Amino acid sequence: MPFSPKQRQGGKEVDASLYVVASSLGVAQSELEKLLAGRASVGIAKKLGVSRMDLQRFIGGEVSMTMAYALGMLQPQAQDLRDQVEREGAIGIIIGICTKAP
Repeated sequence: MPFSPKQRQGGKEVDASLYVVASSLGVAQSELEKLLAGRASVGIAKKLGVSRMDLQRFIGGEVSMTMAYALGMLQPQAQDLRDQVEREGAIGIIIGICTKAP
């Protein structure tokens, strides 16, 4: 979900909102921006206790055992969940589990 040129250029409101969301998640704004663009970041992966590669694979549709653990599910259940949503939904799931991660 890349930003439009308008959002990038005149995006004070977008930047402020992203900053607030990133702060509430306990990650840097740049980490959240990467995630929203569909790229896994080390900071978010560390927050969830998974590797960056496992996080990227989840975005791409594959659920590892460690990612399933981060979701609080068995791997087959987590894969079923991931299969039910598009890429944007997977990113939303990641943001959701970031909110509960320490």
